[in-house]
Amino acid sequence: MNQIIKVYVDTNTLRANLARHPDNADKQRELVAMDNLDEMKKSGQISMELFKSRVSRKEVERTKNPQQRANLQNDLERLQQIPQDEKLLGFNIQSDRLTFISFPLMSDILDEKLYGELIQRGLSPDDAHHISHAICNECDVFLTHDMKTIVNPYRQWLEGQFPIKVFLPSELLEFIAAKTPG
Repeated sequence: MNQIIKVYVDTNTLRANLARHPDNADKQRELVAMDNLDEMKKSGQISMELFKSRVSRKEVERTKNPQQRANLQNDLERLQQIPQDEKLLGFNIQSDRLTFISFPLMSDILDEKLYGELIQRGLSPDDAHHISHAICNECDVFLTHDMKTIVNPYRQWLEGQFPIKVFLPSELLEFIAAKTPG
């Protein structure tokens, strides 16, 4: 596989989130898949960029358990920052005879229309935020383990509406294996 696969990583697929459920076979399978993907990337078997966003960082910061939060922050550090993570709305300028102050007005919602469409369809604000970041940054894959609120109810619709695949880590591994010659 010569093409670089751009992957937006949902926070529920971070290693620390999957590893905290040692008795859940599904999560353990996805953890092994994430480890395999990481090893394949490190060894050069696949060209893949794994992205995080400010949305991810905000979710991790809301984690109440300090040790889990630290583990999740370490996982985020291994990911690249998504190139387009916010947009400039304008500037707030204040001045008087002696002072001039200007600062940018920013939004981390990249496409209001897309974000609104995802919310209207029934996605939660956080999920819509993640997915809109992935779409606006032209990611090939939205990687998630969120079966109840993304994969089962919205995968088919998302893949039909937008040029993105919604995969579990194990499905991404299978997809890469099918595309890799030999």
